[in-house]
Amino acid sequence: METPQATARVLRFGVFELDEAAGELRKRGVKVRLAEQPLQILRLLLDRPGQVVTRQEIRQHLWDVDTFVDFDVGLNSAMRKLREALDESAESPRFIETVPRRGYRFIVPVQTVGLNEPNTSDRRSLSSSRTRRAWIGAGLALGTVLVGVIGVAYERTARITVATRSTSLKPEAVPAGVKPEAYDAYMKGVSAAGQQTTEGFKTAIQYFEKAVAHQPDFAVAHAAMAKFQLQFLYTGPLAPRDVIPKAEAEVRTALKLDDTISHAHTTLGTILQQFYWQWNEGEKELRRAQALGDSGNAMVLSMIRRGRWDDSIAEAERMVAADPQSFDAHASLGTALRTAGQYEHALSEFNRAMEIIPGRPRGHFQIGITLLAMGRVKEAISELEASVESRRNPRLVAYLGYAYAVARRRDDAHAILNELASQGHREYVSSFGVALIHDGLNEKAEAMAALERAYEDHAVEFAQLPQYPSFKSIANEPRYHAVMRKLQLEQ
Repeated sequence: METPQATARVLRFGVFELDEAAGELRKRGVKVRLAEQPLQILRLLLDRPGQVVTRQEIRQHLWDVDTFVDFDVGLNSAMRKLREALDESAESPRFIETVPRRGYRFIVPVQTVGLNEPNTSDRRSLSSSRTRRAWIGAGLALGTVLVGVIGVAYERTARITVATRSTSLKPEAVPAGVKPEAYDAYMKGVSAAGQQTTEGFKTAIQYFEKAVAHQPDFAVAHAAMAKFQLQFLYTGPLAPRDVIPKAEAEVRTALKLDDTISHAHTTLGTILQQFYWQWNEGEKELRRAQALGDSGNAMVLSMIRRGRWDDSIAEAERMVAADPQSFDAHASLGTALRTAGQYEHALSEFNRAMEIIPGRPRGHFQIGITLLAMGRVKEAISELEASVESRRNPRLVAYLGYAYAVARRRDDAHAILNELASQGHREYVSSFGVALIHDGLNEKAEAMAALERAYEDHAVEFAQLPQYPSFKSIANEPRYHAVMRKLQLEQ
């Protein structure tokens, strides 16, 4: 029987962690009793999150070739014990998905939180090992879809160490069926995306393009390219009509090559809902992504858009339970709670997210718009000003302008409008935020004209209307109602 070599790694997933050196599974620090065979299966799955571990592979690890055993009975028994230890069932998996007639797949992010410092001769192999885990753990899942009215920087990528100094990868580190040069380019893309900046995303896409040039059937690279092209929809500087065709072409190529890439279905569902406003078709893709184990962020947004407050809260609570240390999960729950009018509870979730990643602009933004909804305008402006301190993202800046308008700080609101107009000469600036500021200033004609421009651009905010304050000065305008009717008819 082949036994994986023990290391000093501690692998964390949700409320559990596996100490490989001690051979212990712990839940919130408390040891969970687990027999040797279920433990070995768990180690195999954690080494390859997002990938199918076949029944044959498990057999080769658990039993010698010449060992007589009723394999199916033994494996089923070991899997049942493993699921019991993880508080899940095959019918309602939280961590391990059964892939019919093939094997099993671990469906949540895995974080390496313990690793002994290697000696000099081991550092290069460690770099490859970390890179491989990043490709498996972050590459296959590749972050989460956007929450709220701005882009979520890809948290999974950021929370996993990626080696950037190695320019090549050892052949044995390359997953089966992937060319080394394609894999190397792909990993550099994952690393660049981890910068969580517009320039980082641009660089990442260039590397993914190189990866698929080396290997056109590299489905995961096509899916990654689509995911990060979609990010420009939220961070700029491109207009939706410049982003979506490329992202859609890549994600449909990825799914044609491999229909089981969960985050590719999330990307396609997001495109269908946030650009084409095809709510039903988009939700079908999101449900497919969920069935394959992808994060529920996009589903939370879909439920919010349809006014399913209780469902959105329950889905976000499931995300928090699966990964209590996730900024995105707590922020998603806060968004659902705020939209349902549970402001104090929402604030507590956003503050918890900020404890996980202090100072994050998106956290200040979400707290700010929650305080604004509560009528605590002065505090809201302070948080919104903090959100644009490091980078003046036009979506965040527009909301700050709206807060100034609500506070009757007309000069400050007009200064924001001038800033956005100037920025709009250099890059895409959503007219929706401009419309919101004018509406807050009771400038009806300007608000209506900007809203119609936003509609023509297919501005992403239209897919997130429940998360924005209602338009007031133009609420009774026939042109406003015409836009809203057309939005609902887009199916």
